[in-house]
Amino acid sequence: MLGESLVKELVEAEDLLPVIWKAMVKIWEADEKLAPETLKAFYDEREEQMYRLERFLSDTVSDLYELLLQRAIEQDGSYVLKWLQGNNAVIIADSLSVREATLLRLWLPQMDFAEDQPFAVAPFPTFTESLAQKLLGVSAPSGGKDTERFNYRYIAGPGALEQSFPEDRPLLIWVRLPDIELEQVTEAQTTKMADVLRVTAEVLDELLQRLDGRKVVITSDHGYFYGASSKHFDEIPFKGLEKLPRERRAYRRGEASSLYPSEQDAVIGHGEWIALKGRYWRSGSGQNARHTAHGGLSLAEVLVPILEMKEKQ
Repeated sequence: MLGESLVKELVEAEDLLPVIWKAMVKIWEADEKLAPETLKAFYDEREEQMYRLERFLSDTVSDLYELLLQRAIEQDGSYVLKWLQGNNAVIIADSLSVREATLLRLWLPQMDFAEDQPFAVAPFPTFTESLAQKLLGVSAPSGGKDTERFNYRYIAGPGALEQSFPEDRPLLIWVRLPDIELEQVTEAQTTKMADVLRVTAEVLDELLQRLDGRKVVITSDHGYFYGASSKHFDEIPFKGLEKLPRERRAYRRGEASSLYPSEQDAVIGHGEWIALKGRYWRSGSGQNARHTAHGGLSLAEVLVPILEMKEKQ
């Protein structure tokens, strides 16, 4: 996959990102539903491929992260707002990445990548607050309310689905999945990756049933960085960041003011924010060390899926 054909596509493309997205989806495709006991090994092996793809692209495309940053800065939330018309429903699945979206099509066969826009670039930094501010005018989705343009509902988890969904206006639903499950994936709980996909699929399936008769789109506020082994990321000391949480990959400049000059190649900044780019991360220590993080500028954090309900035959 990382050979002449990909280079040829990149050279000939007017926009590199659709080519990159297609390569990412190809990595995460599976022929059939994966059994829970095989999912962790699948994630680990495919994430190694993601690592190789991103390293290849960063070596081949000299301004890759400048391109991603510029697109993320320009993101105004239109990839969500464009669907909020009629009585359409848009579900924002918090932290949904190319990984889950590609696999979910096996669990939710009525959904597929949107034909005209299968992905979007998440706003910078890749935190929930970035998109929530653009769509809802608040930093936390839990504080969102109905707007003149659409009705709004926030679902904190699997036990919070019993809400009324108005049918006469566009509806935006923000679901805190798979994010709340990803937070549980630690050195001691590696098998939780199976729960990430299972719980997310179950909740989305129930929502789709309740929204029957409406056009539904599923997208995300940001993806996430997955680093379960040294084969998934490039270790760097980050002596200036050792007191900051690993699950965040972006920091305000004041927080990161003590970065060493040797670490500058691993970060990229805009405004008050500095973010880790590419596959740079710090190893964790202990059984509670997280395997996931977001906020940074890696492909899987920035490029987010858009799934659209298929037309009924």
